[in-house]
Amino acid sequence: MKLAKWRNQEGMTQADLAGELGCSQSYVSQIERARDPIIPGPGIMCVIYVLTSGQVQPNDFYDLPQCGTTSDDDEQASACPSVPDVGAGVDVEGAEGREGMRSPAKAA
Repeated sequence: MKLAKWRNQEGMTQADLAGELGCSQSYVSQIERARDPIIPGPGIMCVIYVLTSGQVQPNDFYDLPQCGTTSDDDEQASACPSVPDVGAGVDVEGAEGREGMRSPAKAA
């Protein structure tokens, strides 16, 4: 969920949110703006995650496709890369004699 959407649902102003985050209203505005937003630093991002009870996650600050979120959105799902089968690992090179040393199978 985008931060602005969460903030509006909570009935908060940018100034209210800035007070909770310990930053300026201007900084919140820069994070929320639709065009050329800034990505908050790790500290602010963690506070946002906790404050929103996980409703706003770090990936929400990037324009990433929402892979497989709905079954009837084939266009969105097809934008996501397929995940290789990593269930059957292969031995790690140079790990002779080390039990349990396996790496994911390499994609063909």
